[in-house]
Amino acid sequence: MKLVANPQSDARDPQSAIRDPRSASPVDVRSAALTVLAVVAVVMLLQYAQSMIIPIVLGVLISYALDPAVDWMERRRVPRPIGAALVLCLVVGAGGYLLYGLRSDLKPMGELVGD
Repeated sequence: MKLVANPQSDARDPQSAIRDPRSASPVDVRSAALTVLAVVAVVMLLQYAQSMIIPIVLGVLISYALDPAVDWMERRRVPRPIGAALVLCLVVGAGGYLLYGLRSDLKPMGELVGD
């Protein structure tokens, strides 16, 4: 069977596919199967590369979160690399201070987990 394009159907007319049943293509089983296989392959690849992808994603998210503070320091005429180092040191220091202050509250929780 030879398919011939309908010269009366216009590609810009959305109703042309409704009028001409030959132009509407049914779902191809082969393309659906390849799509499912591609999705499964991507999921397996992401699971395999999880130990590499998670730190990269966390680094990008942290850089987006700290970018406004570095921009503010850059507007105050602090060079961008020095501003980034200062902001990073400030965040790490604040986190360490917070953990140091909570150490007495975290010790009983560690004993519960050890049981």
